[in-house]
Amino acid sequence: ETFNTTTLTLPILGDVLEILVNYLYTDEAPELRDCTNEELLCNVLIVSDQLLAWRLKEMCEIALANNIALKNVGELLE
Repeated sequence: ETFNTTTLTLPILGDVLEILVNYLYTDEAPELRDCTNEELLCNVLIVSDQLLAWRLKEMCEIALANNIALKNVGELLE
């Protein structure tokens, strides 16, 4: 709208924001089904809890539960 534009910074990581926006528009999060990145899943879980997106939070919980192994259970509990 103007020539004096500034960069908008958000307190949400880009990967998490992409999943959140896709979920808000489609009511699905296919990225979470086969995701093995526990840190990303935990970040999406935190943001979905903060934004009261209960269904997305449940999807993250299910994906995290599917990824639990003896090697990473300590990290997930942290």
